[in-house]
Amino acid sequence: MLIEILIALAILSLGLVVLIQSMSSTLKTVSKSWRLVEATNLAESKLAQIRSGYCDYGVSRGDFGDSNPGFSWEIEALPAFEHVDKISLKILWSENDEKKNILIETLLAKK
Repeated sequence: MLIEILIALAILSLGLVVLIQSMSSTLKTVSKSWRLVEATNLAESKLAQIRSGYCDYGVSRGDFGDSNPGFSWEIEALPAFEHVDKISLKILWSENDEKKNILIETLLAKK
């Protein structure tokens, strides 16, 4: 009887270890997804600013301040066609000492 209880406890312990490891992996995935969604939202916001105020040709860089620490942006504006410019927007951040980014490129008609 005692052996059966010990075996049952060992099986239960193994199940708990697997469950905890699975939860840890899920939390890491959720964190990565959240950062990607946040970067996408910041890119959308920055593109709206560019469309309303436009920007000069060349490369400009900045960050999102205290409201979004850890995220920065880089914009490159180049002439593409007559009255149309190519805008490249990169949102950058670090995740577990690994640099991540998303790149959005669009064409924008001059006003």
